[in-house]
Amino acid sequence: MRIVIRDQYAEPLRAALDIAASVESGATDAEVGALLPGADVLVSSTYLPEWAASSQGLRLIQATGAGCDAIAFDAVPAGCLVANVHEHEGPIAEYVFMAMAALDRELMATDRALRHGIWLRGPVREARRERGAGARH
Repeated sequence: MRIVIRDQYAEPLRAALDIAASVESGATDAEVGALLPGADVLVSSTYLPEWAASSQGLRLIQATGAGCDAIAFDAVPAGCLVANVHEHEGPIAEYVFMAMAALDRELMATDRALRHGIWLRGPVREARRERGAGARH
């Protein structure tokens, strides 16, 4: 199996593969395009129309993100599957709520101060207390 991949993902993929495969990488569109003849798999966030003629043997295009906006589906070889990364909605929602709570509670500043032996009350918490919204704390 021959895999063509964008440079930033090449080493982690090589390290993780437990099958016999040749992994070749390119940093630019031109470099990736030049590697496509004879490739079975392309791991990239893009697939350009100009690559169609040289990539007829592709069996899989694995997009490196949730979106496929940069995949030229009209140019994808017949029989080639296109897959993307998905099912990240739960973890993203958890991260957003965690970040909101951390910002609201001034977690980073409080952590930094505590590591230096200082107990902060924080302007956000003080402003809430002054408004009478201290019941949340």
